[in-house]
Amino acid sequence: MQLVYSRPLLTVACLWVIGGAAALQLEHIGIPLIAALLAVALTASLWLLKIPARKPLSLILVLFTSFSYIQWYDERNHSSLGEEWADAEVNISGQIISPVTVDGDRASFTVKVREISALSPLNSQEASDTLSPMPHLREKMQVSIRLVKPSEQAKASQWNRGNEIKLAGKLLLPSGARNFGGFDYRSYMRFQHVHWQITEKGTERIVVTESKHWDRMTVLRWNDQFRARLAGVLDGLFPDNQAGYMKGMLVGLREDLDPEQFQQFSQLGLTHILAISGLHVAVFTGAILTVLGWLGLTRETKLLIAILLLPFYIVVTGSAPSVVRAGIMAMMALYAARANKLKDGLSLVSLVGLLMIVWNPYYLVNVSFQLSFLVTIGLIVGVPRLNAFLPNRYPALSGALSVTLVAQAASFPLSVYYFNQFSLLSWLANFIVVPVVSLAVIPLGFVSLVIGSLWSTVGQWPAWVVVRINDLCFGLVDWLDGWRSFHLIWPSPSIWWMLAYYGLWAAIMIQANRVRQRRREANGPMLTVEPGTSEISHRRRLYALSAVLLLLLLYGYSPDFWKREGVIQFLDVGQGDSILIRTPEHRHILIDGGGTMRFSKPGEEWKQRSRPYEVGERLVVPLLKQRGVHRLDWLIISHADTDHIGGLQAVIEQIPVDRLLFNGSLKDNEGTRKLFQTALDKNIPMYAAEAGQNIPLDRYSALYLLYPDHKKDEGVSYSAEQNEHSVVFMLDMYQARVLFTGDVEKLGEYDILHSLKESRLGPHSGIDGAALEERLRPVDVLKVAHHGSKTSTTEQWLDYWQPHHAVISAGVNNPYRHPSPVVVERLESRGVNLFRTDLQGEVQMIIRKQGYRFRTMLQ
Repeated sequence: MQLVYSRPLLTVACLWVIGGAAALQLEHIGIPLIAALLAVALTASLWLLKIPARKPLSLILVLFTSFSYIQWYDERNHSSLGEEWADAEVNISGQIISPVTVDGDRASFTVKVREISALSPLNSQEASDTLSPMPHLREKMQVSIRLVKPSEQAKASQWNRGNEIKLAGKLLLPSGARNFGGFDYRSYMRFQHVHWQITEKGTERIVVTESKHWDRMTVLRWNDQFRARLAGVLDGLFPDNQAGYMKGMLVGLREDLDPEQFQQFSQLGLTHILAISGLHVAVFTGAILTVLGWLGLTRETKLLIAILLLPFYIVVTGSAPSVVRAGIMAMMALYAARANKLKDGLSLVSLVGLLMIVWNPYYLVNVSFQLSFLVTIGLIVGVPRLNAFLPNRYPALSGALSVTLVAQAASFPLSVYYFNQFSLLSWLANFIVVPVVSLAVIPLGFVSLVIGSLWSTVGQWPAWVVVRINDLCFGLVDWLDGWRSFHLIWPSPSIWWMLAYYGLWAAIMIQANRVRQRRREANGPMLTVEPGTSEISHRRRLYALSAVLLLLLLYGYSPDFWKREGVIQFLDVGQGDSILIRTPEHRHILIDGGGTMRFSKPGEEWKQRSRPYEVGERLVVPLLKQRGVHRLDWLIISHADTDHIGGLQAVIEQIPVDRLLFNGSLKDNEGTRKLFQTALDKNIPMYAAEAGQNIPLDRYSALYLLYPDHKKDEGVSYSAEQNEHSVVFMLDMYQARVLFTGDVEKLGEYDILHSLKESRLGPHSGIDGAALEERLRPVDVLKVAHHGSKTSTTEQWLDYWQPHHAVISAGVNNPYRHPSPVVVERLESRGVNLFRTDLQGEVQMIIRKQGYRFRTMLQ
């Protein structure tokens, strides 16, 4: 309790965070703002009147104030439009309030809408009355324009923040999460105070004009243009493979960063280098003070100029939460140093955090804010204590090592929570790369940027040095990233696990300090009573706490280790298939990986986006990591069509794969060739599926392959039409039977039924088809073939297998209009319980010894 009362700012900040987190997690209970103000007044009265028990009462009032204030703030964050506006064609007018991003055939930006009206009401007079014009609206909306010709791309590139805009388009609600634990775009946008999207094709119905008024947006537009000019300078100073890296590091622009390079830095825990944060603010402040010192200015003048320049730096680098935190802290520290009133760092960081959360409570859910403050607090608290245990022979080396280790330990829970990966080499990468970046790359990068803005030729001299250093750093990162066995995949931990982690570290630090203190007393001039016994007791406690921490880490790495249930997860990947199976003994099998269909014609290269959406990288891999898939025991490719195989490139690059099973047929295109070449490069054994094979997975699960039926010496073939070669197999798990069908069509269904009825399955399998038939049907679940297309799922197929449940994987509003009403009617007429990913999102089947149950992401 002494710590609680001795650092009031730290205590208030912690309580404010706890109250705010509870406020955002729990439903609104309607506490008015006046209640929070009264709580503040009551707290002040307790201290002014020196009322007994004012300290514990104040703690309770701070919690109440935070909870009620942040709930009040969150409750006010709602749209003025009702959900009846969804999918309406609308006219809007307003002002562009964000930079306009033009990427290939898409332009996107945010608009502060002042007026909105329905362009074509929703097919009824009632809808027309409901969607009455709203002339005095003040609401942010996200706009996405699909450009249809190169001239529109050039036109959109001229739009700027602050411009007035009128447009017609379709009003949409942002999409929510469609998979368990998936990214919730609607929630993300809500925390940006955005509740609607507007989409439009082409720019014919868009009118953009210059604003006639000078306002805050005008200043921000100038800042956007200034940042763009700085980015252009860096483009001229650095080669293509480094320009994006330097723009992210010096100007805060990360759009041009190489995705593969970012992936390498991310896997090694080096992304903080790429985001403007305390490191960059410290280097900037140090450089300013150094230059001003060369000019012979007094200490007070140097500090004042640095304080005045820091807000400029914050704005120019993009005002991310991490740089705002570091900038405000730096300004406060410089002011305190100038007034010779420099206080302790914990109180300073607590005050800054408190001010930021009061200003914008949604900083609480911002990963940049969370990591920035946790690491800063960790460094303030942990580095001095760790330095006391390290040898002092090389202070600079010991200091760098302690900073690296403490930063790694402090950021670890949030890193695995948000990114689901951790490299055992991360500390080494940070220990080597961070000092090089902070002492050489950033300072010389600033020098080259400043000089290059004035005289490009001279600016290339320091840039040349930076390029050489970057090459060495990139080579080191690439080499360390190549040690794939050191990259660990972590499932997202619970909040309680993270609290236990920090609590144990705090207890270990306290106990280690006691051990050190006892050792000092034992070696000092004054003898204590039984110093050896006391030191041993404290050491035992330290060892016990360390053992508990190790057990906690092991549990966090495999939290489901003791569960003996199987789970079949039909992921919602849009128009495609991807199914993850976890057996009772934790074998993981991935069937297909979805894929994004792209149709391009010669001459349309301008439409290519810098980083097009790729379902494997953006959806499948993050879900696998989040769910703790450390490796895939089997990767099954039902067939080589893009909507099944497209997302697997990212999977095979980032997730270890033990075995690959495919249909024995390849499609002659770039995606298939690249995927199988990657598998060969990684020495992944590949097997061609053949009817009659039995693949045991664990004691409770096995696969029975039913199709395709190859000849023994047929070998791998090429086929443009892949559906009819789909791998069809039965999964038997705890006596539950699930039939997976890929995109097999009528002919394949007929061949399978014929083989089973004729008591043959595979020409050289030696398996009795009749016995297998009796064992495997009726099936509990049928994965409906070809997304519910009418080319599959015949009446004979359904009558034979007699499924109790069926799952159709199809995209929302897909252009093929899958599933076919004919197939849906066939299933419903037979009493089959139907699940659809286009309507219900991800579908999960949880299988236990006692039976199975289903759950869906959407109701």
